[in-house]
Amino acid sequence: MSCHVRLSRPGFFADRLPTRAAWIKAIVSTLAVVGSALAIVLLSCFETPGASAQQKGESNAISTAPSDAVLPKSEKMRVTGWYKVYYFKFKHGKVEAAHTIIDKLVMARRAVKREPLPFFFVTGDWDHMVILPLQDGPAELAWSLSPNDEAWWKALAEIEGSPQAAKDLVAEFRGSIARRKMDVLYRRH
Repeated sequence: MSCHVRLSRPGFFADRLPTRAAWIKAIVSTLAVVGSALAIVLLSCFETPGASAQQKGESNAISTAPSDAVLPKSEKMRVTGWYKVYYFKFKHGKVEAAHTIIDKLVMARRAVKREPLPFFFVTGDWDHMVILPLQDGPAELAWSLSPNDEAWWKALAEIEGSPQAAKDLVAEFRGSIARRKMDVLYRRH
């Protein structure tokens, strides 16, 4: 194998280039160092069962049980609050009516000390988003109708004048929804 170095401007780098023998020596020494390092890594990763292991009184079986130092430890999440987030897309022509109803629904939430955070979209796929705090954390999600939701229904019935009026208002709101989505999230401190 031959190696030729051709210079575009002879003499410009000629005094700075090592000789062919110096190149070969550098390559061989680099390969020796890399080869030695690779051999050390391979030997440390794969212990060959044999006389040395038997002389130490060790078995040839590979242990699959990790040590306690490697296992993860339990740690409680640093959560300051859990929330339900509702996204709404309203039917064409129903956005303003839905916003009027939302104002009443928010008043009922505030009456039971559950401060909602309503948002109205200017851009994007959704028309409205509301963030509701879960006072009892994720445990509140286990209820089909939580005690907090029951208190909200009572407050809405008082605002509307009767339980039937509250149900009618919620039915009207649901009728204005083209699609919706709900997510659960939490805040960390």
